[in-house]
Amino acid sequence: MAVDGQATYWPTDNLILTADRKHYRSVVAPIHWQLRSLISAERNDIIYYPAGVHNTHITRLNTTTRECETIKVISFHPRCLVAKGGWICCGGEKGEFAIIRDVGQTEGTEDALGDEFRANFSSLDPANMAEASMLQLHQEMLGIMERINNKTWSTSNHKFGTARVNCITIWLPRKGSSNMPAIYQQPVAVLANNDKSVTIVSLFDNQELDHLTFPDAVNRAVISPDGTMLAAICDDPYLYTLVRAPVGGNKESRHYEWKQLLPVRLQGQTETDVSDTRGSFAAAFSPSGTYLAVGTQYGTICIFDTAALAMDKEPLLAHFDSSRSPHENGAIRDMAFSPGPHDLLAWTEHRGRVGIADVRSRFRSRQIIAIDNHENFESLALNDRSTIDPRLLDPRSERAVGSSTALSSILSPSNPGRPLPDPGNAESAISRLNQPFTTDETVVLEAVQQERRRRDAARESAEHRAATTRAGPEWRSADWFDRRQTLSRLLDDDLGRRRAQIIQSASTEQERDRRTSILRRSLARSQAAMDNHVPQPPSEGRDASNEDSATPTASTSRDAPSAWGRQAFTAEWTPLGALYNSVELRGAYNQPLRNDAGRARRAIPVTNISTWHDDASSYRRVARSNSREHDQQPDDTAGLSWSEDGRKLFVAAEDGLYQLAVNLQARKLFPDITLR
Repeated sequence: MAVDGQATYWPTDNLILTADRKHYRSVVAPIHWQLRSLISAERNDIIYYPAGVHNTHITRLNTTTRECETIKVISFHPRCLVAKGGWICCGGEKGEFAIIRDVGQTEGTEDALGDEFRANFSSLDPANMAEASMLQLHQEMLGIMERINNKTWSTSNHKFGTARVNCITIWLPRKGSSNMPAIYQQPVAVLANNDKSVTIVSLFDNQELDHLTFPDAVNRAVISPDGTMLAAICDDPYLYTLVRAPVGGNKESRHYEWKQLLPVRLQGQTETDVSDTRGSFAAAFSPSGTYLAVGTQYGTICIFDTAALAMDKEPLLAHFDSSRSPHENGAIRDMAFSPGPHDLLAWTEHRGRVGIADVRSRFRSRQIIAIDNHENFESLALNDRSTIDPRLLDPRSERAVGSSTALSSILSPSNPGRPLPDPGNAESAISRLNQPFTTDETVVLEAVQQERRRRDAARESAEHRAATTRAGPEWRSADWFDRRQTLSRLLDDDLGRRRAQIIQSASTEQERDRRTSILRRSLARSQAAMDNHVPQPPSEGRDASNEDSATPTASTSRDAPSAWGRQAFTAEWTPLGALYNSVELRGAYNQPLRNDAGRARRAIPVTNISTWHDDASSYRRVARSNSREHDQQPDDTAGLSWSEDGRKLFVAAEDGLYQLAVNLQARKLFPDITLR
């Protein structure tokens, strides 16, 4: 009989520690408003998630060093992401499927599977031996090619169907599973598709192994740890389960296929519901395979006994609601059991909440954590290792490559730029500086250049408005003050030279005083004209050739950011005009000024376009993705994942990644026993 978890709810704060909560300031932005499974953890401190423009940059975060880097840039906007055992899989809107493989981590697995295959090769049916031999040869050739290329990450792109891939899960065979012919002998990806199908794909050879159809769009499909049961949830109110069953009468022709069991109606669901909140998106098997948990969009979590499901008995053990059920914010978006001996079930709600239930109390003891309150979280910034070292992109450093200082900085082992094949070979280091950008670097460089053009256009518009208002000194830029000081110095020098000429050429003292007075008045008018001068905008219908001739830098500077670089002086006075047209002033005018905006320089591509303010209390994103299908909120959840040892829970949201620590002492004090 099922237990109503709402009637026996035991709220607690002992499952997750209130201390040691961390908030990593990054961005995990779901594109689809219902698909919120976008992070996966590997080992105990590695998180994979999509970032950058349109989420195309697959990012790897080391929570110990707080360093993140882009490992691959995929060609589509992912709707889901999963990582497990050295494999990363992403699904797209129109059936796109990308497999990213950590060659170093998965190479041993492939060899082990090959050993098991060869050990059981002699027992295969002769009719299937040719097909199996070709499959093994194909796998070995793939492994050889990866070793020859010496790649760290390899990517393959595929397409299964034409509709959206709502979710992907990865299943890995257990050690010794080669003796069980009913299950897969290699890692597989389970694709839940919006075209009402589930496709099981081999990760090593990218071949379709099974294709299953269902009555409605499939939102998630998972295989039990032992590989004998598959569970699928759709937009309808049912849970669908399948088991591996033999097909064929005699032993020689027998093979195994998925056999569907009777569907089970989920709590709180009705067949007549056609709203957007119908259906389910979260499901997970426990590590032992004993329990199957399913979360609906109405915020109801159901716990099933897998053994009872296989025997068509009453399988429902317990059911309970989320913290804000049945409101949309209480919809269950992602769910996972903790690995190891900790016996916890975690889920994310649509916004701002994470729930944890104690399996040992039959899911009655539960803890709700609000991630929209940052008071209990330590806010931590991330160091993006994918950013190119600005020292290598500064033109001054490029011109000074021959100097010992610049060369030593390039050859420094701490330099986060491209790795050098031989740090002790200076010629090799210099030759690598002029290598062209890779495809990944070109993508981010174009994004940064587009953002720079937008900023330049906004700056020019602001300068134009400031120039036309003729209002006070606030329009004057740093360029103006630099040039004013240059003109003042030249005017003072000219005053000294002219004074000496007057003293030498004047015949009488009266003539000398009269000429000096005239010179002082002229220079005073020049100084006043310079102080009050406002550059004039070009008039409509003005001749372009006249404008170019009136602008001293029009033919010499392609990048003149301020109004002084585009306009000519309009005051008609001789001393300053003569100084302006002098060769000395032109040389001083064209020299680099304090403001470096007019200096040609190369942009620094940054893979994570979304950035944060230094103030941890105010988060503002720049250059957000323009393909969002919903109005995002800072506390919109984007998935969860446990560390390999089950001691940490990672939760993704629009405003960052959250790390929670399991209360290990409490788990030791309350073992899984029942006192009688």
